[in-house]
Amino acid sequence: MGQFGQLVWRGFPCALTIGSLICLVVVGIGCTRAHKAEDFYFLRIELQNLTATPRSMIDTTLKHFDITHSDKFIQALDEVNSTTTLNDFFSIGLWSYCTGNITDNGTYNTTYCSRPRGGFWFNPIDTWGLNGTNTNDFLPGKLKKSLDMYRNASLWMAIIYLIAVIATVLEIMTGLIAVGGNRLGSCFAWLLAGVSLLFTTAMAIASTAIFATLVTTIRIVLKPYGITGHMGRHMYAATWLAVVLSLLTSALWLLDCCCCSRHRTTPRPITADHQQSYRYRSVPLKGVTAPQDTSYPPPMVLASPPSLQGSYQYPMHQIPTPSSPVGAYEPYKHV
Repeated sequence: MGQFGQLVWRGFPCALTIGSLICLVVVGIGCTRAHKAEDFYFLRIELQNLTATPRSMIDTTLKHFDITHSDKFIQALDEVNSTTTLNDFFSIGLWSYCTGNITDNGTYNTTYCSRPRGGFWFNPIDTWGLNGTNTNDFLPGKLKKSLDMYRNASLWMAIIYLIAVIATVLEIMTGLIAVGGNRLGSCFAWLLAGVSLLFTTAMAIASTAIFATLVTTIRIVLKPYGITGHMGRHMYAATWLAVVLSLLTSALWLLDCCCCSRHRTTPRPITADHQQSYRYRSVPLKGVTAPQDTSYPPPMVLASPPSLQGSYQYPMHQIPTPSSPVGAYEPYKHV
């Protein structure tokens, strides 16, 4: 894989990680400003038709679901609504809530958003001004259990969200290092992608389960009072899209670590010391020099024809024998 191919291959999971971070940011800023509360919210409670349902239908529904203290609860709601005129809707986010009125054409006009804070949870008793009427003692049992579950899980949900965001940011930084060809950076990016995937998935599951339970309880318990609720599809789409992108990123980084490692394709250069061990050198031997191999085992030495010029160096196994002296007796020589 060439340099351009490596750049594209490692740049793709980085782009997916950036997309996951954008989705997490959208989830975090939902219901923090008036113009950001129209579509991005976990739960919206509508009180537009508060106490508009006939009393006979209310009593029948409450008796069917076995909700006790219904008279005192509805009396408190009637009293608060007649004195302060509650807003038509309340949109709940991760850090705060927004409220406003519904126009005649069905438009949600947000007029107020609470200050974002960690561990936020929407308390209808305080928000609707029912804390001075002892209404908390007369809350329907199912609604009280759902609110307690929501309150206990809200802080942990915020912590999980922050860990997911931090892990995603670190994954982007490590992935940019890995784009330059650092294979160790790819491994670290995969580890961070796993952490990001774990906490993003946990946050998505927790928020979906908590608010789905809460909206179901509101529809069952408070619908007789004209109070309804529904979940925000845009917020959950962003939440689960972050999970999908994080899953794809984790798979790509794992594939890069396991299957796309670079192997050496060029021969390793031979060092000077390594080359020196294969060189020949001449040593004197009774006036005759012969090549000597310093490596082990020694290579086979082949004889070469004698040279007619200059001195001749014989191999070690072909040392020449001394020639006969001039004038020596030759018995087979005839005149």
